[in-house]
This record gives sequence, structure tokens and C-alpha cells, in this order.
Amino acid sequence: MKQIDTDTKLEFHQLVLPKAEVESLSARDKKKLLMLTNMMRDMDLFRKMLVYVRTQTTGNKSLDEAALVTIGFSFMKILTSKVFEIWEFLKSEKIGEEKTAFSEGLLKRWNEVEAFFAEEKNKKLFCFVRNKFGFHFDHYADVESYIEKAMKEVGDLEFWMGNDSSGNDVFTSSNTIMLIVLRNKMKEIGFIGTEEELIVLLQKLPIAISYSMIEFCKGYFTEILLKGKSFQQKQRIFVTAPLLSEVNLPLIVKNDFQKSE
Repeated sequence: MKQIDTDTKLEFHQLVLPKAEVESLSARDKKKLLMLTNMMRDMDLFRKMLVYVRTQTTGNKSLDEAALVTIGFSFMKILTSKVFEIWEFLKSEKIGEEKTAFSEGLLKRWNEVEAFFAEEKNKKLFCFVRNKFGFHFDHYADVESYIEKAMKEVGDLEFWMGNDSSGNDVFTSSNTIMLIVLRNKMKEIGFIGTEEELIVLLQKLPIAISYSMIEFCKGYFTEILLKGKSFQQKQRIFVTAPLLSEVNLPLIVKNDFQKSE
């Protein structure tokens, strides 16, 4: 048998839940099945996007830094917002009321998630990101005072504008203003640390709690929702995949697609 290069190969098992098993689920459990798989997919995706973002080398340090913040902050906003929405879903479905049926490992993950959002400042921060920047371009007056204060701190506004249709425009000061708004909000609701420490924490929090959420969703999916269901294993395959450390997602790109006439 040919030796598999474990550095570049990944193993996949194709599992099929037969229609009869699917039909035996209640309407509520079918909803949970769809939502949980979407939750896991989204959290995995946006955590990967954050890992893929690395400093781009364009030859201009200022532009490189602005591009890094632009793409990193965009994914961080979405991941934070997704995490908050997932918590709202888990609460509304009263998942915590089922914990007497959880295994020790599953209960550990649930307790991590529950304890995280039991801290009022975590809940308020994630809700604020979701409402003001992540899932909405907020138009309510209450955000204006935050923006006003941040803009005074920034002073002159700086933008990098590309001259083609590659989507390379970088609104440096807009990134800075949003980060200052969130940093100030963190101070207001009880987070402690230097300005730099708070910005780092802003990135670390959604990554850390999303890991616990993914592990919980996986466990709930197999231990509770689909307990006793019979899967069919169709295929076992190996695929070649790039190393995570080698993947880079740049913001500044040259458009080489054929332009339509």
C-alpha cells in the first residue's frame, strides 16, 4: 500500500442519514439539525479567515498595516456577531434545560459557553458589535456620541483609494474609529487593560468562545440530537490540502479577470 503523506493529506468519511431516519425527527429537531450545522460551518469558516489574514507586503508599510486591520477587523466583526446569534439561538431553544442528559465532556463545553455569557460585559460587548457594526450599519442616534468622541481622537482622516475595480480601497481612519469606539465601549462596560490590551482582547474573545461553542455543537449534534440514529458510511477518501501556515488571504489584489464589454 502506498504511504500517505500525512503532511498534506486529509481523511474524509462520507456519512449519510437515511431519509427514514430524517423523517423520524420532529420539526423542531429538524430545525436544530439545520441550524447547528450552519452554526458550526460559519464559526469554523470565520475563524479560519482570521487565521488566513497575514501582513501583506506591498512595499508600503502604512498601506500594509491598514489592509491588515481592514480584513482582520471585518472577519472579527462577523465572527463576534455570529457567536452572539448562536448564543441567542441556544437560549431560545432552552438547550440548557437538557443538560441532565449531557455527557461529562458535553456538559463541560456547555458550562464554558454559559459562564462566558453569564459575564454581563461579554454579553454587552458581543451584542454591541452585532448591533452597531457586525450585522447592521447602525443608524440610531445612540452610536453618534461614540463616533464623535473617536473622531476627535483620530483627527485627520486618511484613506487609500485604488484606481481600478479590484476592491482595493482601504479606509484607514474608518477602521481606527471603529476600533476606538469598541475600545471605549469595552472600558464603559467593565473591561480593564491598556488600549492595546483591549484591542487584542477584542480579537481573542470571539476566537476562544467560538471554539467552545463548536465543540458543544458537535457533541450535542451526535450525543443528543441524533442519538440512536443509524448512519450509512458511503465513502472514505483522502484529499490533498494546503498547510494552514501557508495559506494567506490578501486584501490588495490586481484584477486579472476578463472584463465584460
